[in-house]
Parts: sequence; structure tokens; C-alpha cells
Amino acid sequence: MSNRIFKTVVNRKIENFVSTFVLDSTSIFFDDQNKLFHPGEYGKYRESALKELVKHFTRHKVSDGFIITPDDRVSTQLDIVVYKNDESPILEKNHINFFSIESVIAIGEVKSTLSKAELKAALVKLATNKKLRESSIGKCCKKEYNSVEHDEIISFLVCKTTSFDLTTLNFDEVYDGIENKYRHNFILDLEKGLIGYEFRYNDLGQSDIELFVNNGGSLEATVYYEYPVYTFIDNVYNSLPVIHNAINTQKYYHIKLFLTQLAQAIEYKNLYNTEFVHYLDLPIAPIFKNTP
Repeated sequence: MSNRIFKTVVNRKIENFVSTFVLDSTSIFFDDQNKLFHPGEYGKYRESALKELVKHFTRHKVSDGFIITPDDRVSTQLDIVVYKNDESPILEKNHINFFSIESVIAIGEVKSTLSKAELKAALVKLATNKKLRESSIGKCCKKEYNSVEHDEIISFLVCKTTSFDLTTLNFDEVYDGIENKYRHNFILDLEKGLIGYEFRYNDLGQSDIELFVNNGGSLEATVYYEYPVYTFIDNVYNSLPVIHNAINTQKYYHIKLFLTQLAQAIEYKNLYNTEFVHYLDLPIAPIFKNTP
């Protein structure tokens, strides 16, 4: 099922985004010799275009800035930060925002044309920032699932295109030494397609297959998934990368898929409260103490 009006509106917003991100930005920030001037403003222009698009697919706030943690860690600068709609940046100074780790739901990087080495560097940067979740102390205020993936920050990268064949990517090499749960959720190449994940039940070992079958699972299913890991009961399995190619006959198919999957991942994210006392190094004394 679908809705004609909604599809028309979404198509128009995506058209505006693609036009701004690809065509307008090039026309404005490149001279007659195809030389880029004001690269910083060029980047901000594209980031603003993506932020405006993402805002239409979440009830939460969308900005940019840095993440800080109670144990005095700071992220690198983040192009996109989706954060809880009932919170504001801890510090807002000269257009630079600092967000508590507990308030952050998703982070994103915006790039132009990437080589394989540049893509790896961007993904490792996202993974490093995603690991800051380990420092979170705040209490959970909305928990949808008792799943590892729904506790982690959602991360994504959007680029104009890549200068290599996406099928040659080996993410085990890209993320060497980094746990699967910190990998990206989405890579959107505007010209080529979307890299997401799938989970294939029939690729599991025999004991895991029995676990699924005994709990009503179907081994025939291949599920497209928004996360690099999948939790079932108490077990955590690695999801497998899958490429959804841009389809000429279905305009913006891969972009629509990215937006709907991102919106779903954001909606399922477990949310946490920021407890400012942990950021101020103040003594905390319980009123009631457990007695032996």
C-alpha cells in the first residue's frame, strides 16, 4: 500500500535535496576552471541540505557539533547530530554545539567523491565516535527492545559518489580491530546506491538454527536490517553488508530506502536521560543505603 500525496511530497523533497547537494553546490562553489573555492562553506552547504532532508523523517532535533561524555571524552566534529527532541546542546557557543552522549541518537558524515582510503577513514571516524556510547551513565527513559543494537548510536555516511567499485569493499579490513556493533548503519552513495545489511537465517550454525526454529523463526527468510548486529534472545549475531543499487526505473529508490530505514532505526533507538551531576564532578550520596 502507498499514498499518492505522501509519495509526491517525498519525491519533491528528495529532488530538492539532490539538486542542492549535487548541482547547486557545484555551480556555486566551483569557478570556470572547475576549481573549488571556499571549501568550508561548500561543505556546510551540503550538510545543511542533508539536515533539512533528515528533519522531515524524524520527530527529533537535527544539528551538528561535538559529543561530550561524563568521563571527559570529546568526539571529533560531526556533520550531522540527531538528538532527543526534549533536550538542547549542553553548550552553544559561536554556532558550535556540544551534546551529552545520552542525548545523541544518530550521527552522520557528509562527503563528496570518496576513494576507498577516504571512505575507510570516514567510517573509522564514525566508529570511534560511536564507541563514546560506552561512557553513557544516564538512566533509560524509553526502551523498545532489550537488544544490543538499539542501545548503540546510529551512524551513517552520505556522499555524492565513490571512485571505486562498491562490491570490492571488505568491511572486515575496513574495521580491523573494531567490534561489529560499532560499524556504520548506512552508507548512501547518491549515484550508485545504498549499503545496508541483511540477516540470513539459513547461514547460521545448527544450534542457532534450532534456536530460531524452536522460537517460530523461518529459515527461508532473508531480512533487510538497519543494524550491523542482530540480537535474538541472548545471542548477538553479525549482520551481512548488502548493496541496494540505484535503479533507473525507480527514481530515488535507494534514497527513499535510506530515509525510511534511518527513520525506523531512530524510532527504535533506546533513549537515555542526561544526568548533569555526572558532568560536574559533584559528590552523590544515596538517601537509602543497602544493609547486609
